[in-house]
Amino acid sequence: MMTRACVAILALCLGLNLIAAGPDYTSHIATLIDRAKLDTLGERGANPRVQKAVYWLATARANGRKPEKILDDALDRAGGYGKDAAALTKAALPRNLDIADKLGCLDAAGLQEMRRGKAATVQKGP
Repeated sequence: MMTRACVAILALCLGLNLIAAGPDYTSHIATLIDRAKLDTLGERGANPRVQKAVYWLATARANGRKPEKILDDALDRAGGYGKDAAALTKAALPRNLDIADKLGCLDAAGLQEMRRGKAATVQKGP
């Protein structure tokens, strides 16, 4: 039988492990690319979701994770993707991440805008 102190210590340890592990990038992206949700959006309705997904990919990359691996796992978790749709998504989101990087959108202010689904301010480019 566990005492209250043991339960409190166990809860604290589990909480610290969750904090140390960082955010679940795969889960965040899988939610954003969920086909059932995307199918309900009108024209251009997915734009905020793309911005948020790019934010999570950029954050994962900044924390030493591979965006391609995160995206593969997110596609598996989201489900509902046929071969062609999955291939398009696997090409589009990393391309958006690359474009955002080249345009200087991945600074602190840009990332905060993208996290809220807004377009980041272009800092460099033509």
